[in-house]
Amino acid sequence: MTEGLSIKIIGTMGFIPKEWRSRLAKKYTSCQISWDKKLLQIDIGNRFEGSKLDYLLITHIHYDHVEQFATCPSSTEVLVPSATFIPKLERKNSKVNFRLIKGKSPLDGLSVRPFPVLHSSTTLTYGFKFFWNKKEMVWLPDYCIVPLMPQILSGVDVLFLGAAAMRRPIDHKGYGHCQGSVYELLKKISNLRNPPKEIFLIHFGMGMAPIRVKTIFLQKMFPKLSIHYTWDGKKIEINGNYWLQDGKKILFRNRT
Repeated sequence: MTEGLSIKIIGTMGFIPKEWRSRLAKKYTSCQISWDKKLLQIDIGNRFEGSKLDYLLITHIHYDHVEQFATCPSSTEVLVPSATFIPKLERKNSKVNFRLIKGKSPLDGLSVRPFPVLHSSTTLTYGFKFFWNKKEMVWLPDYCIVPLMPQILSGVDVLFLGAAAMRRPIDHKGYGHCQGSVYELLKKISNLRNPPKEIFLIHFGMGMAPIRVKTIFLQKMFPKLSIHYTWDGKKIEINGNYWLQDGKKILFRNRT
């Protein structure tokens, strides 16, 4: 039995032009969460590597989030927040088992609740809020508007936040979707009475290049928040009142 909740970032790249390159973000945004010998993955834009996966969560069915769904092991339980996802996914892989989740759903000690965001005019899009051992974590890669932002993000311990757009929202003309500005959302988050303790940026786009420099800028602009960048292969463990990065123990910020 593991002591903590372990998160491995598979990739941190958003759906962006091929000419954009970063050594930090090469694979499409996805992660794996492990606890008590269970393994859950969020999205599958990259080819699945491994033999067993207990759960797969799908945020939405855009290319960079489901392109490699055919590589998902047949024993996997695929959790979808909308039944509209299933027909397209079944065409890629009909051997898996689908389960529709709406409210807070228990998964062997870890619970997850999907919440809707505005991102696409052609497909519903969701973020996920996780509950584990009195800790709360949110995974939010794609958004233009987060309708229930104060209720969802207030008081969470860890937020993984999409950063494809820096200060200007991106309108993907011809694709029917847009990406909100991470700067504007962080501004709203910083005004919360009880903001997230730790914020990790994911789903990078051209607007966040170079990632290290733009992250430092955001840290200076929002000193009330604890903001970090991520990279492909980064590992984080949440355990008690601290989180681990590369074996280093870091206390969660105290809530104000």
